[in-house]
Amino acid sequence: MSSMKLFLVLILATILNPGLATRSAAIFGTTTSWSNSRAKAAAYAPPAKQIPFIIYKLKDNSTSPGNSRFETEIGRTYGVQTLATASQYVVGTLYQGQMPHYGKDYSEVVVVIESFNQARIGQYPLAVASTVGNNIRLNSDYIQHFNGDVKYEFTGIMYHESTHVWQWNGNGMAPAGLINGIADYMRLKAGWPSVNWGNRGSGNRWDEGYDITAYFLEYCNAIKEGFVPELNGMMKDDYSDDFFVSILGKSVDELWLEYKLAYAIPSPSPAPAPTAMPPSPSY
Repeated sequence: MSSMKLFLVLILATILNPGLATRSAAIFGTTTSWSNSRAKAAAYAPPAKQIPFIIYKLKDNSTSPGNSRFETEIGRTYGVQTLATASQYVVGTLYQGQMPHYGKDYSEVVVVIESFNQARIGQYPLAVASTVGNNIRLNSDYIQHFNGDVKYEFTGIMYHESTHVWQWNGNGMAPAGLINGIADYMRLKAGWPSVNWGNRGSGNRWDEGYDITAYFLEYCNAIKEGFVPELNGMMKDDYSDDFFVSILGKSVDELWLEYKLAYAIPSPSPAPAPTAMPPSPSY
């Protein structure tokens, strides 16, 4: 097997400490050597009553070595550290120290940086990333052509995609817009909103997804702190719009209307009609 760029960070997460105790190491090697290393696992075995470590891997398969914006402006070390930090933040926020009893029990999270165009994945060049289970694929074409601070954007993407790794989706019954909205809410709450997002109060439906739904969830969470983690917990096995009523006492449609009114921009007063026709300009 050909050598790949592979970095690992080993994280020890403690049930009694929501801050998640960590211990990390950056390693370069091959997928075969490090993807399932029991020797390394034993070296970092957690004490009793702690969650088994989580291995974070980053595989850089981006093209044009030396000319890749991921390589030159982000880097593999920052990439894997950000993946680990984002994942810990998501787990700590969504489950508030209740892992692994109420969350998923992945032992590793992997992000692969690759060209979606060459791999024929998604709607190139619009697709940013794709997450299935604990595997994240990031489109290096998007990174390469992003207009702005690509390191900042990468960081926000890692928070969004890490949320997809750990969140519940109501056994596939939750609206896709809500799932992506929760992911962008976590990105927003962590302090990494995209510069391309719209304004609060924008959108036509609460479940349009992404930033529109993220801002709406922010509004709901302000009504009751912990709303989003509670909603995620209720979505473990199924989904219903009635979850909003159960948590906040109002239907999602009522909440959406109140949210829109809260951010409504008053229309400017009409200008008074002129009392006389102004003189025609001279040329």
